[in-house]
Amino acid sequence: LLEIAVQHGFRAVYPENLSFREQVMLYVGASHVIGPSGAAFANTLFCQPKTRLLSWLIPQYSGFCSYANIAELTGSELRYLFANSDRPINSTSDGFGASYQVDIQAFKAALLAIEQPGF
Repeated sequence: LLEIAVQHGFRAVYPENLSFREQVMLYVGASHVIGPSGAAFANTLFCQPKTRLLSWLIPQYSGFCSYANIAELTGSELRYLFANSDRPINSTSDGFGASYQVDIQAFKAALLAIEQPGF
């Protein structure tokens, strides 16, 4: 996914390696943010209105709305992709321990979509 994203002009960032101030400044200045659903996505709280967000998560978490709530609060535009897990998910613990795959064609289509006007 990273290789495909880089081909679309994105760059890898690892927020856990940045100071809090650096993280805030990064997200304040971002026009697009893509990545897996997780703690670092909470930094989208610092995004500007109309920032385009793309995240992926397993279907069992489709009701998880924390990042959708942040997007609504900030005026960002959020879309999700669903990933396929390597095993049944029956609990949060199962979800954290599972490996998953994002469909490459769906990911490419989602990247093209967030680059278009009217996303």
